[in-house]
Amino acid sequence: MHAWLSIRVQGGTLVLRMEDIDPQRSKSFFADAIMEDLAWCGIDWDEGPVFQSTRMSRYHEAIQQLL
Repeated sequence: MHAWLSIRVQGGTLVLRMEDIDPQRSKSFFADAIMEDLAWCGIDWDEGPVFQSTRMSRYHEAIQQLL
């Protein structure tokens, strides 16, 4: 709730980020439940949801640069 309120007060953009890089534990119904719970609490977001599993190539590129 603090992040939501801080973003709203400052006029920023809140991105809903789903940490779903563990395929055995990350099921789509969990993401649906998270979004429903946030909506029930009155927490909205401006962008997303962004699923981290769809960005794996970006992470691999960053790792290569660091190496």
